[in-house]
Amino acid sequence: MRKIFSHKNIILGLLNIILLLFLSSLTFAGELDEIKAAIERHGAKWTAGDTSVSKLPHRERLLRVGMIKPSAAEAGQPVAVAPLTATLPSSLDWRYGGSLGNAKDYVTPVRDQGNCGSCWAFAATGALESYRLINKPDSRCGLGGCDLSEQALISCSKAGSCSGGYIDKASTFIRNTGDPLETCSPYKAANMPCKKACCNNWQSSTYKISSWTWVATTSPTVAAIKNALTYGPLVTTMDVYADFFSYTSGVYSYTTGAYQGGHAILIVGYDDANQCFIVKNSWGGSDCSDPVNHPENCWGESGYFRIAYSQLSTVVKFGYYTILYK
Repeated sequence: MRKIFSHKNIILGLLNIILLLFLSSLTFAGELDEIKAAIERHGAKWTAGDTSVSKLPHRERLLRVGMIKPSAAEAGQPVAVAPLTATLPSSLDWRYGGSLGNAKDYVTPVRDQGNCGSCWAFAATGALESYRLINKPDSRCGLGGCDLSEQALISCSKAGSCSGGYIDKASTFIRNTGDPLETCSPYKAANMPCKKACCNNWQSSTYKISSWTWVATTSPTVAAIKNALTYGPLVTTMDVYADFFSYTSGVYSYTTGAYQGGHAILIVGYDDANQCFIVKNSWGGSDCSDPVNHPENCWGESGYFRIAYSQLSTVVKFGYYTILYK
C-alpha cells in the first residue's frame, strides 16, 4: 500500500509540474502578444520575442536589475565635458575604434550577472576595462583581453551587494582602491566576505582610474552624453519596465508594462541616423545564432541594445546619473 501511495504522489507531483509549466507558457505568450501589440500601436521601432530573460520567473527577472539611485546631495552637479574632436561624427562605436578611428575593439565581451542584482558592478567594471584598453593597456589588460572582477566590487567596495548598489560609490572605490583581475576574484553571483572573495594581497595589483565625473544627473542631454562618449564608454542608468525583458532588436522605446527597477549599463556609442545610443547590457545572451529555437541563449542584439534618444525624457529616464572615467 505504501508503494502504491508513493507512486500516486510522484505521478500527482509530475502532473502538477506539467500543469504549472503549461500555465507559465500561456502567461509568457500572453505577455509577449501584449508587448507586440503595444509596439505596433505606438509605432515603436523595435521587435519583441522570447529571450533568455523574458522566459525567467518574475522573481528572477527582478534580480537582473538593482541600481540604487544616489541622493541629490551625493550626486552633486554634472560637469560639462568638451568633446575630444572639433566636430562630432554622426556615429561613434567603441567596439569599432570609437573616436580613435582605428577599427579596434575597446569594449570587453558581454557578461552575465545571473541571479544577483549586481548590474551596478558590471557597468562600473565594464567602464574600467574599456578605460584601461583605451588609455593604459598592458599585458594583463590589453586589446588581447581584459577581464576584471565584478565580485571584488560586490564583496569589498561597500558600494552594494546582490540586492543592489551605487555606481558612484563603486567608481570611487575603483579610483581609490582599484579592481583586481577576474582570476583573483572570480564571479560567484553571491554576497561574500572580501577575504573569502579575493586572492591574497589583491590590493597590490589592482587597476584604477585617475578620476571620475558626473556627465549628467537628473537632466541628461543627448549632446552632453555624445560629447563625453568621445573619451570612452560611459556608466549610466535607466528604469526598466516589463517590455524591456523581451527586447530582441531595433531601437528600444517604452511601450507597455510595469516598472521593474533601476538598472546600470554601459553606453558604448551613438548613431544619429537612427537617433539612438548603443548600450552594453549585463544579462548575457550573446549567442544569438539561433534565437528562434534557442531563445535561452540570446538577449537583445547579442547582449547589446539600442535605445532612442527620446528615452532621456520619458519614464525610462535613460542617461540619468551618467559617469565618465578619466
